[in-house]
Amino acid sequence: MTSLPTRSAQVDAFAAAFRAALADPPAGVDPWFFAYCGELKGDRDFTTYVRARQQILGLDGGVAGKDVLDAGSGFGATSHLMAPWGARNVYSVEIHGPMVASHAKVRGARFPYARNVHQVRGDVSHLPLANQSVDVVLSIEAVSH
Repeated sequence: MTSLPTRSAQVDAFAAAFRAALADPPAGVDPWFFAYCGELKGDRDFTTYVRARQQILGLDGGVAGKDVLDAGSGFGATSHLMAPWGARNVYSVEIHGPMVASHAKVRGARFPYARNVHQVRGDVSHLPLANQSVDVVLSIEAVSH
């Protein structure tokens, strides 16, 4: 299992950007964003969040240099975390319109480094991606639905 840094300069930059999005969101962000992601303001919850993703992604050797599908990506937090961990491309697929729109606003305002995160509005049961076009498929946010 490849180890991903729980805390690093990249993860700290992600934390700062995400917390800034929660504290001073772009206009028009869906109010559900705050209920859904608000616990990431606290350092303990944030560290648990990062560690959980680290463990899951480590099972497949990490994401560095890989194309990743974040199926049912919600507001895109996990997608944006994989970018500094070295994912070549992250396809952030979500069907719920308000989440897609809010993700786009937060991404534009707070995650300019995440040019390799590609938002795709779509249904994960009918993916708008070519067969065998990704190395890793991850579905954390949608699994409860």
